[in-house]
Amino acid sequence: MVVSLQNLMGFPFVQEAIEADRLTLHGLWQDIGSGALLAYNAETDAFEPLESPL
Repeated sequence: MVVSLQNLMGFPFVQEAIEADRLTLHGLWQDIGSGALLAYNAETDAFEPLESPL
């Protein structure tokens, strides 16, 4: 998933949209066994629990 995000950043139109605040990329990982949803944090290079009120 991290490699996929890096690949997307290789497209000039994606990079331009991110720089213009028209696009934000997120990487998510679903642990089927536990039901946990983890979000990739590029600043820490780690997956963290996704916390959001339902």
